[in-house]
Order: sequence, then C-alpha cells, then structure tokens
Amino acid sequence: YIVKQQIAELKTQQEDIQQEKEHLRNMQFLLNHNKEASIQQIRETIEASYDAEANSQIKLKEDMERKELLSGKQKSFFQTREELSERMNALDKEVYRLSMQKEKLENNN
Repeated sequence: YIVKQQIAELKTQQEDIQQEKEHLRNMQFLLNHNKEASIQQIRETIEASYDAEANSQIKLKEDMERKELLSGKQKSFFQTREELSERMNALDKEVYRLSMQKEKLENNN
C-alpha cells in the first residue's frame, strides 16, 4: 500500500512538474513575443528618426540655398542703392553748379 501511495505521489508530482514546464514554455513564448514586438517598435522608431533627419537635412539645404539667394538679392539691392545715391549726389552738385551759373549770368545781364 505504501508503495502505491508513493507511486501516486510521484505521478502527481510528475504531473505538477509537467504543468509547470508547460506554464514556463507559455511564459517564455510570451516573453519572446514581447521582446520581438519591442525590437520591431525600436526598429520602426529608428527608421522614422532616419526619415525625419533626412527630411530635416533636405529642408536645411533648401533653406540655406534660399538664404544665399536672398543674401545675393540684398547685396545687389544695396549696391544699386549706393550707385543711385552717388548719382543723385552728382546730379545735386550739377544742379547747384548750373543754378550758380544761371544766377551769375542773370547778374551779368
């Protein structure tokens, strides 16, 4: 009778161990699945970061080109303004000279 009882206990323990092994396999499967999902999410985040960086680099390049274009236009504008200012000064001097000459001629007549 004792041997039968011990055999029954061993069978019960063996079944418990089998159930625990199955439980551990299920837990391992879930952990592996969660790890794979996390890894995939990290990969997607990295890929999105690369895309965002590439887009930022393109925008930066476009902005720099636009800045250079505007800077060139501004430089041209200031150069033209300076030339016109010099020309206006020269014309003002000529007007003054001609006014003085006219006044002198009027005084002589």
